[in-house]
Amino acid sequence: MLPQLLLAVVTGLFGPAPQASGQLPMPLSDLQGEWVLLGTADAHRPEVGSVNIRMVIKGTQVTTTFFGKVTNEGTVTLGAGKALDMHFDNGAVVQGVYELRDNVLTMCFADAGQARPTGLAPTGAQWVETWKRAKP
Repeated sequence: MLPQLLLAVVTGLFGPAPQASGQLPMPLSDLQGEWVLLGTADAHRPEVGSVNIRMVIKGTQVTTTFFGKVTNEGTVTLGAGKALDMHFDNGAVVQGVYELRDNVLTMCFADAGQARPTGLAPTGAQWVETWKRAKP
């Protein structure tokens, strides 16, 4: 589980270009701001997050930090329904799904090259991350 958590922290999220008007698609605008990792889990066990693991989404750009040190930067791509893809600096693409409810962002991902999860409950090598908005 810890390697998956670190993979998620150290990687950037990649995404859609702003619309021609310069405005973000509505779901992406809802994800803007600073987030604190509450926890992560795989199919077998949960792991507690940390206030020192943060993610900032500004426009389509995402920056992740660990104890204040930037671990990665990138962009986020939202797709049909609740699809969310992350394109890492190393070229790997991880497919996921997300839910935003009451300033809590939950994302479930599959390892690079694996099929997108169908829900927020991880199976096999999938993992779920739960983030809380730091500044609502």
